[in-house]
Amino acid sequence: MMKGKSKFIILALVILISVIGVTYAFYEYYRVGTNHQLIVGNIYLKFNEKTDTLDLPNIFPSTAEKARARDDNFITFTVVGLNTTTNNDIWYEIMLEEGDGEDGKSRAKAKDLVFDLSEVDADGNDTLLVSAMSYDDFNERRIWVETVNRNTTTEDSKTYKLRMWLSEDVIISDTLAGADYTTSAFANSYASVKVSVYGDFAEKGIPYNYMVNLSSITAITDQKTNISEVHFVSLTPAEINSRYTSVATSADLTDTTIGGNVKAWLETDTSDSTKYIMYVASDGITYFPSDCSGMFNGFSSVIKFVFENINTEYVTNSGNMFVGCSSLTAIDLSNWDTSSLTSGSAMFQGCS
Repeated sequence: MMKGKSKFIILALVILISVIGVTYAFYEYYRVGTNHQLIVGNIYLKFNEKTDTLDLPNIFPSTAEKARARDDNFITFTVVGLNTTTNNDIWYEIMLEEGDGEDGKSRAKAKDLVFDLSEVDADGNDTLLVSAMSYDDFNERRIWVETVNRNTTTEDSKTYKLRMWLSEDVIISDTLAGADYTTSAFANSYASVKVSVYGDFAEKGIPYNYMVNLSSITAITDQKTNISEVHFVSLTPAEINSRYTSVATSADLTDTTIGGNVKAWLETDTSDSTKYIMYVASDGITYFPSDCSGMFNGFSSVIKFVFENINTEYVTNSGNMFVGCSSLTAIDLSNWDTSSLTSGSAMFQGCS
């Protein structure tokens, strides 16, 4: 009953906003200046629209499917880099932060805004990089990390599309307890998000969210024969913490010598209560360690691996990685970078 009432109020509000013409959200982009130039090579951001501001006068809570069908809630930008060094890749991060304020209006809650980030190819086709990401705040929030490969004698460019919408879970009501906004507060709200690119990574060499080989984590391996699926996903820090702390079996997989935030936990498989689904999550990309040998050795009940938001370019050893995964029927490794791999012996031995 409460859910139905919420939908009615939201529909009525759409009419209200259409009449008074509230400007609700816009993006602002700016070019990276010389203070963000790299030690070797350079990187800069350029706009692809005639204006750096996006006005959405009639925004209201939406599903991801409906938001992605719109053509007025995103902006594209291109990151161009040049890296002439022969021995180091250059890492850059795409950051979101609060944009300019608007006099007499209140800022929408950061947690209610949802973002997609896609890479756009030369033919205009999108590849989704980050799906439906939300943040608790916009204090220099990283949405994506990318590289300009070593020894590029010409400029390397990537075009991105950043889309924003209001979460479908937002409740706007003057009467319902726990509503996120009253109708007047919502009509007087706005969202302003800046995107910037930082590339001061020449001295770092290794990116964020770097994980250890989970074969050394007994909390997980003790349950390995009871795991039916393994999912590598990207989630907000708040969601990671909520799910990680609400289950009986969990483990921190972060390589603490480098840093990041990689967590793993087991949730009951709803299709088979005797089994678990294992989630490995970070707030961006999860980088596999150089030694992945035996990582999933003996996970005999796993029927599916899902590898999203991962990077494997540092992996040199994948030997025995999936040994004994006898229930596995197929595996998609199409997004794996094997350029550094030197050993992969017996990688799928026993996958009957």
